[in-house]
Amino acid sequence: MSYLKTAYPIIAALALALGAVGCRTVSEDTDEVLAKIGAEKITKAQFVEFLNVLVEDKEKANELLTDEKQVGQRNEILDTYINTKAMIMMAVGEGLDKDPKVRFTLENAMANVYYQAMIERRMTDAEPTDAQLMEIYKEIESEQRARGVQLPPFEEAKPHLPQLWKRKQQQQAVESLREELKAKFPATVADEYKALASDL
Repeated sequence: MSYLKTAYPIIAALALALGAVGCRTVSEDTDEVLAKIGAEKITKAQFVEFLNVLVEDKEKANELLTDEKQVGQRNEILDTYINTKAMIMMAVGEGLDKDPKVRFTLENAMANVYYQAMIERRMTDAEPTDAQLMEIYKEIESEQRARGVQLPPFEEAKPHLPQLWKRKQQQQAVESLREELKAKFPATVADEYKALASDL
């Protein structure tokens, strides 16, 4: 499996975060320096942290760092990381971080990244039990029966149910997040804008 294929969405999220806060100055970290971009350093510790986020598995991240067969892939990921940071530094240098259109686009993209991360946090990693799968099965069976459709027996349908269960968990997480947002950050809207805001 190529980890690089998954690198770009993660790097894009990194770019959004760095673009919003600006690039840091030279790191005081005494760790081994893997690369320098202008006045900024990328240390081995930073790259390891990045790989752990990218791969989401410390063992596989360590393989990328130590396995001679994966040196090319590791270096390609580092090169992409460097180019991303360089692009952000250049954009900030040109004042794009202060451009209203760019700032709005970054904020909107960051909100989407945060939204996905918060949904994932609110979802369980546990596999569904047979009882939970049966509950999903009965819900679907009831809906289909009302339409005159006969479902196959539970055991036949069972392999397809975990995906439906996870979809339901995601939907519940979305609803929960919406309620949390309303409770923690109640909004008041001017009367002439209320109809417009309700459509968003």
